[in-house]
Amino acid sequence: MRRLLLFLLLLLPFSARADDLQLELRDKALRGQGQPALVLIANKTVSQATVRLTGPGEKRLTLRAGSIQAGHRQELSIDAPVGRSRWAGTLAVTFADGTEGEMPLSFSVYVSEGLRFERLEGEGEFDAKAGTLRFAIRGGQPSHCEYTVTFDGKPERKGVTRFGSEVREGDPVVVSWAPHGDDDVVLRIALVCHDTETFFFTHEVFPWKVTVAHDDVIFETGKWDIPEHERPKLDAVLETIRTTIRRYGEAIPKGMMKLYVAGHTDTVGDAASNMTLSLRRAEAIARYFRDRGVTIPILYTGFGESRPLVATPDESDEPRNRRADYFISVEDPLPARWRKL
Repeated sequence: MRRLLLFLLLLLPFSARADDLQLELRDKALRGQGQPALVLIANKTVSQATVRLTGPGEKRLTLRAGSIQAGHRQELSIDAPVGRSRWAGTLAVTFADGTEGEMPLSFSVYVSEGLRFERLEGEGEFDAKAGTLRFAIRGGQPSHCEYTVTFDGKPERKGVTRFGSEVREGDPVVVSWAPHGDDDVVLRIALVCHDTETFFFTHEVFPWKVTVAHDDVIFETGKWDIPEHERPKLDAVLETIRTTIRRYGEAIPKGMMKLYVAGHTDTVGDAASNMTLSLRRAEAIARYFRDRGVTIPILYTGFGESRPLVATPDESDEPRNRRADYFISVEDPLPARWRKL
C-alpha cells in the first residue's frame, strides 16, 4: 500500500522562525492497517503541540504532542471514517525556548475499506471467444485493471483496461483482451486492479475446466458400493486423469488443481434419500481414485435426482441417471457444497 505524504506550510507568522516546524500529512490509509496522520517534524525542540480538528458530522478531535527534540518527528493519528473526509482546525505550538505560534489547517484524508474482487452471478461472466471477464470491484471507485492472460499452448496477453469516471463501486466492469481464436483455452487471468485513490488488489481467476470423459459406473438401485464388474471403467479413466494433471501441472500453481466428483441418482425414492445416496456414490468414487494414486485434492458432492441425464417421471428406475461426473479445475465447476476427501 503506497502512502502519500503532503507538505503543509506554516503560513501564519510565528514568534519563532517559520521553518522551525514542518508538517506533513499522510492522507491515505487502509482500514485496520493504520490511520491517516499529521506528522510534526521539529527543526527546533518543541515543548508541546496541540491540533484541534472538526470533521464530518461535526466530529471533533484534539490531538496532542509532548516534547519533540530537534531533528525528530511525531505522528498524530486521525480517527477518520471510511471514505474521503474533510477536516479543518488549528495547530498551536510552543517551543522549548518559549516562542510559540498558531496556524489554520484544512485538508482531506481517505480511508479505504480494502478493494476486493466480486464475482457476478449469471451468464456472461467469462467469454473466451470474446476475450472478456466481467466482475465487480468493491471497496472503492474503479480506475483500471492490469491483466495477464495465460492460454493453453498460445502466447500470453498482457494489457490494461481503463474504466470511465461514471463507473462506481459495485458496478459491473469488463476486462478485455484480444483473443487468439475461437478455440482459445484460458488457463489463468491475473489481475491487478486499482481504484481512483491509488489503492489496489491482486486476484487470479482460473476459468479453465476439463470435463473428464468416461463410461458411467452403473450403481444398483439404493446402493453406493462400486460393483466389481464396474471397476474397470474407473481404472480406464484414471489414465485420463493422470494425463490431464501432467499436461497442465506446469501452468496451474501447485496444489490448486483439483479433481471434482459429482454424484447423481434416478428418481426412485424420496428426494432427501436420493441426495444422501448421490453423495455416498460420489464419495465412493473419490476414494477409489485416491486409493489408486491420485494425489491432487479431491472434492465430491451429490445432486440427488435434481440433475438427471435422462428426463423421467418420478419413481423411474433409470440406470443412466445413477451416475457421476468428473471435472478437473481450480475453481468449483458447479455451484454446490463441495466436500474435501
